[in-house]
Amino acid sequence: LLKVKPEERLTIEGVLDHPWLNSTEALDNVLPSAQLMMDKAVVAGIQQAHAEQLANMRIQELKVSLKPLHSVNNPILRKRKLLGTKPKDGVYIHDRENGAEDSNVALEKLRDVIAQCILPQAGENEDEKLNEVVQEAWKYNRECKLLRDTLQSFSWNGRGFTDKVDRLKLAEIVKQVIEEQTTSHESQ
Repeated sequence: LLKVKPEERLTIEGVLDHPWLNSTEALDNVLPSAQLMMDKAVVAGIQQAHAEQLANMRIQELKVSLKPLHSVNNPILRKRKLLGTKPKDGVYIHDRENGAEDSNVALEKLRDVIAQCILPQAGENEDEKLNEVVQEAWKYNRECKLLRDTLQSFSWNGRGFTDKVDRLKLAEIVKQVIEEQTTSHESQ
């Protein structure tokens, strides 16, 4: 069946009639793999050969040169480029001439809030992370009345929530904020 030329391969009838399939007796072949694995010297040799092969496959240390950020086409880096620079006080600098980019970042920050509400990142304090993403979203969406009212109703003090937050309800309202922002930008 492994022949390259189809005419040299067995037909279906030939396979079904082959003694290997029709034999009712098991062969007495002993597989030595279990015995080999019990021999510590053999296992050590296998491990050594494996380590040598991995070492040969590794790329030697090469000098890596990075493209300048302005010429990069990677979508993740483009997104970071849109975010601007972050000074020591943690407030992002916006280019007011790029209002469309700012609105895209504002919507992205709102989506981050929804993501944190629905699927919190593992290994982090969920409440601290939620406070952080809401704070970022608030920086970009201060003019949104629905968001302001929502945050006040959830006891937002500007840095964090003072009471326990119903995350699903918050995500649902933030979704409404996104829809409101999207329709207002499309009408302009």
